[in-house]
Amino acid sequence: MSISGSLMKRLMKATLALLLVMMLWGCLAQQGAFSIGKPQGAAECIDLNHNNICDVEETAGQGAVVISPLEAESNRLNQVAEWPVDGVPSGIAVGPGGEVYVNINQNYKVVEYSSDGDKRAEFDVDGVIETNGIVVGADRDVYINIGDRLTRYSPSGEKLAEWSLDGLPNGLAAGPGGEMLVLVDNQVAVYGPERQRLKELEVEDGAGAIASGPDGSIYVAYPQRVVRYSPNGEMQEEWMVEGAMSVDGIAVDRRGEVYVNINQNYRVVRYTPAGERVSQWDLEGNFSDVAISSEGLIFAADVDAGSIRAFQTRA
Repeated sequence: MSISGSLMKRLMKATLALLLVMMLWGCLAQQGAFSIGKPQGAAECIDLNHNNICDVEETAGQGAVVISPLEAESNRLNQVAEWPVDGVPSGIAVGPGGEVYVNINQNYKVVEYSSDGDKRAEFDVDGVIETNGIVVGADRDVYINIGDRLTRYSPSGEKLAEWSLDGLPNGLAAGPGGEMLVLVDNQVAVYGPERQRLKELEVEDGAGAIASGPDGSIYVAYPQRVVRYSPNGEMQEEWMVEGAMSVDGIAVDRRGEVYVNINQNYRVVRYTPAGERVSQWDLEGNFSDVAISSEGLIFAADVDAGSIRAFQTRA
C-alpha cells in the first residue's frame, strides 16, 4: 500500500510537533517549573487529609500538586520528651517559665515537673479537680477548681486563698495581667489575685473550655467552633472546627496562635487568632488533657501510658 505525498507531509509535521512538545516538557520539568505528585525528598510528606501537614498548592492550569519537603519538615510534630507519673494523670497546666503541673485525682495530688520531666515538688489538694480545672497564673501561682470552689496555691503548695463560685465552672484561664477567668454557663467571671471580682462578660450557652491570649483576648470553645472575644466581651471572630464532635480543650501561645484539642480524634489543630488553620497533628494516645507552653510545646497527659508526653510544634 502506498502513501500519498500530501499525507506523508502531514505525518512529518505531526511528528515534528510531537518532538517539540516533548522537548519543551523536559526543559520545564528540569527547571522545576512544575511537579506532579510527590517530589523527590518528600517521602515522609502526607497531605492534610492524612493529618500530617505539608504545604500544598495547585499549579495554575495544570492541576498538579506541589509539595515542599522543607515546609513539610518544619511542620512535622516530633516528640521531645516523655516521663511517667505516679498514677493516672487527670489534668495538666504549664506555667510561664515552662514548669508543668499535673493533677493526679486518684491520689488528690498536684505534682510539678520541669519541662523535661524532672520532679520538683508535689502537694495535696482537698478533692477531685474538675475537667479543665487547673491553670498557672502570670504570677506562677497555681489555681485549681474543686466543685464550686477556686483555690490559689503557691508553686510549693501553700494554700493562699479560696473562694466560692456562682455555679460549677466549665473551665479556667489565666489572663496576661494576673487576672483569673472562670467560665460558668454563659458567663465569664474575671477575678483579681485577691479574690476581688473585677467584671463579668456574657457569652453564648454551651461553652466547654476557655483560654486567654497575650493581648487579653478571650477564646471560648463550643462543641464544634471557637469564638474570640475582646477583653471587654465584644465578639470579634468565630470559626468552625472541622471534623470535631466536641472541642475538649483550648490554649493560646505567646504569639497568639490558638491550639484546639479534639480528643475523640486524638488531634491538635493550630489556628491564627483570626481562625485560619495553620497546622494540625494526630497524636497517638488517649489524652485526658493537653496544655501548650508559651514556646509552643504541647504537653499531653496520656491516660493509658500513665505518662506526660511533650511534642515540639516548631523547628
